[in-house]
Amino acid sequence: MLKASLKRVYLIRELNCYGLPYGGTNSVDAIYLCNDGLQNGYTDAFVENSAYHEFSSILLRNYFRFWKEEEWTAGNPKNFKYLGNGTDAVREGATSVHQDPTLFASGFLSVYSKASVEEDFNVMSENLFLGSTSFWKAIDSHPRLKVKAGAAMRLYQRIHPEFSEAWFRKQTPSRPASQG
Repeated sequence: MLKASLKRVYLIRELNCYGLPYGGTNSVDAIYLCNDGLQNGYTDAFVENSAYHEFSSILLRNYFRFWKEEEWTAGNPKNFKYLGNGTDAVREGATSVHQDPTLFASGFLSVYSKASVEEDFNVMSENLFLGSTSFWKAIDSHPRLKVKAGAAMRLYQRIHPEFSEAWFRKQTPSRPASQG
């Protein structure tokens, strides 16, 4: 899966698209990650979270035949509308991927999760792969988040059978919540 989907990883100091600053992006088979040094807030955790975030977009595109959007949106509040896309969120300043407990009950892990289905999935994915104890507590105690985590894990398990919920839960490191 990795070899088939990801050919290059580019680490760059800064990235601007459409005249806006980005922390990362992706193309058909490459991810572009910003890293302007620890002194500017680019921690290892930020770069690692960004890598999973961007790679999940590639996997979503490459394995779209396995994606069940209705499973995902079942975790959203009735009549909820996403902002549009990641660029719209950047324009609005709604780019935080830090876990925000005030959003959990409505089915979102962060402000950026509300940008689009894809960004919502990406935030969930980075947390699945680098999940923390607080992430799993949020999933276990908020039904809407549990719906979305289940939809994401089912996609990953359709890609590769090893990606079960038990596998994801075993990946939980003993570190704080998302540092993205």
